[in-house]
Amino acid sequence: MGTESVEVYSSDGPRRVFFEANGTAITPGDFSSTGGELRQKPDLAAADCVDTSTPGFDTFCGTSAAAPHAAAIAALLLDLPGPPTPVDIRSALLATALDIEAPGTDRDSGAGLIDALAAGTSLAECLPAAACNDGDPCTANDLCDAFGVCQSGTPFVCTSPGVCEIGPGTCNGVGCDYSPDTGAACDDGDPCTAGDLCSALAVCESGTPFTCDSPGTCEDGPGVCNGVGCDYLPNTGAICDDGLFCNGTDSCLTGVCSVHAGSPCQGVDGDADCAESCDEFADDCFAPDPFGSTCDDGLACGFPDFCLVGFCMSGPPLDCDDADACTADSCDQVTGCANDPIDCDDQNVCTADSCDAITGCLNDPIPGCMPATPVPSLGRASQVVAFLALLTLGALYGLRVTRPELVSEKGEDPRLDLR
Repeated sequence: MGTESVEVYSSDGPRRVFFEANGTAITPGDFSSTGGELRQKPDLAAADCVDTSTPGFDTFCGTSAAAPHAAAIAALLLDLPGPPTPVDIRSALLATALDIEAPGTDRDSGAGLIDALAAGTSLAECLPAAACNDGDPCTANDLCDAFGVCQSGTPFVCTSPGVCEIGPGTCNGVGCDYSPDTGAACDDGDPCTAGDLCSALAVCESGTPFTCDSPGTCEDGPGVCNGVGCDYLPNTGAICDDGLFCNGTDSCLTGVCSVHAGSPCQGVDGDADCAESCDEFADDCFAPDPFGSTCDDGLACGFPDFCLVGFCMSGPPLDCDDADACTADSCDQVTGCANDPIDCDDQNVCTADSCDAITGCLNDPIPGCMPATPVPSLGRASQVVAFLALLTLGALYGLRVTRPELVSEKGEDPRLDLR
């Protein structure tokens, strides 16, 4: 806020106006304090009591001095680029005035004291040396000059013509205009055309459509271009050649040489007879099968079997070790490897019998267990001695002893009949 004050003799406001500018009464017949139109006045304040070179007006004060100041500032603003309209100038003067007297618009100074520099700056296009935009999209790096006018920068150069264009071109405000490269070779992006050329409108026009007339052995033509090659109908059943001799005569299925009659030789590697096999490298059959050819001698405990001068020889013994200490490993020529569980029963009721896959049988004592004392059985010699003793006793005491049998063939105890 400024510290200046309005002269005591300056007109204050507001003011009631009864007539329009053309002399028409605003409220005909009512020219009292209730008629007309009450307006906020003054609008602005301007400087007075300035020094002049006019004789008698060394110090020039009053409205006669303030009004020329305001008019001169408005005239200078009219000379700005554009130029600004009277409405623009009025708005700028009111918006940039230096507030004096009471805050805001008041009855003594209006909007405040006119500030010529602030009003001019608000109406100028830009500040000196500041970046600006001259409104021309074909220039870059525009700068404001000392008078607040945006000056055009560097013209945009068109040096990137398209496929069917010739440069340099001319900036058109949204891009560049180039001359057409009529007749130049181009690519329309369609792999199914060839010989594409640029038109007079700088457009790549399609050339000759690609013809699919080279079907494969297992295909029927003509075909249809698919962008990366040609699609043909399958020639199922046609004779073909996959380049291999030992799979026999070939034929087509679903467009592929994939059906084979089998080996043209009587025998094949891997059969039992070693009599004949097919040589792919020689494209021929020969006998016997070459040394080392695989065969099958019908025995399961040798593998792999191999051919030697027409005979099938058993291969190295088959390793039946299953790395389990709890199995007895063996091989049967018919069924192959057998890994039967071993019996860890030590016939002792006071041990817990088990098997560990690494260490083998375990017979751990059962705490607190006492084995029963076995009753010895009499052997044959002992039975004879006992019988003779009985005979002696019988002779002494008059007893009759009979012997149905001493011992059975099965080793049973003898039965004695004492009478």
